[in-house]
Amino acid sequence: MTSAPVSSRLVPRILRHLRGARLPTFALERRFGLEPGAEGDSVHLSVSQVKRFTEEAAALAKDEYLGIHVAEGAPKGEYGLLEYAVRNAPTVRAALELFVERLGLPGEPVHFSLAPYAGGMGFHLRVEGAADGYGRHGNELSLATLFRIGRDVLRGPLRPERVWFAHPRPPGLDEVRRFFQTEQLAFDAESTGAAFSNATLASPLVAADLVLHQVLVRALPPVHAETVPGGFTPRVRSVLLDLLAAPEADLGVERVSRRLGCSARSLQRNLEAEGTSFRTLVTALRRERAEALLREGQRDVTEISRQLGFFDARSFSRAFKQWTGVAPLQFAKGSPPKE
Repeated sequence: MTSAPVSSRLVPRILRHLRGARLPTFALERRFGLEPGAEGDSVHLSVSQVKRFTEEAAALAKDEYLGIHVAEGAPKGEYGLLEYAVRNAPTVRAALELFVERLGLPGEPVHFSLAPYAGGMGFHLRVEGAADGYGRHGNELSLATLFRIGRDVLRGPLRPERVWFAHPRPPGLDEVRRFFQTEQLAFDAESTGAAFSNATLASPLVAADLVLHQVLVRALPPVHAETVPGGFTPRVRSVLLDLLAAPEADLGVERVSRRLGCSARSLQRNLEAEGTSFRTLVTALRRERAEALLREGQRDVTEISRQLGFFDARSFSRAFKQWTGVAPLQFAKGSPPKE
């Protein structure tokens, strides 16, 4: 739903950039219901409003690469305590994992995730109900920020294997190629993101202080499930779907609760308050995914059982028959489930 509100950091960052360039922002702020000249780290606008704002800001600045230029000129520490915790993580992988776990807010339609990608890992930014994400400038700013912080802490290049965007291909790509340091670009993708090799992910952060990192992580405010507007169940489902995309899914409640920034007990309690349970959600999504994979006919039962996080093919077959009344191979051959 592009009408759903998000706590956007992009809009204040762009406004600071425009003001720094001595551009008149009063009319732009008024059009989007923002208090002219107000300072702050975030504003609440719908995704569609954020996209329109970035487009109008780019037109005001006469800058087709506004998102990249805002990221390049941003001061250190814009993301507060989280950014300093990320900067002191031991490796690129650890930094990305912390960034993903803490940046996304439950209850909002913007999701960050990591998933295995051909010899490495991919970072994904998805916006529910918005096929093009935040639009060109918002997508480029979001991803460029990740790269800027990464290059600062590595004190050198952070070269991806591939970069992709949810928005359509723009007319010019010179600055995109320069900034992201790759020719491997794709557009109209299902998410905005980048893939990094295992070697890059294992790179140590040059000035990391591991003791400070631990102190900062403990100091980060938790995301409490109880404060989530609009229900907690969709957020848990979203994380589970991301985990199911991995070759061997780890669907443990501890893993999911860490991704959401809450305790396992809190997660279970809030799901119960909404009339469901973690086990019910896992079972339903496993069944949906199993039926889809069997219909595709591209994987055998052993591969499917591994992807869905089962111990072995026998365990998966037994569970599948309990769900549907038929064995996986029978289902794949066209036998309907027994309700």
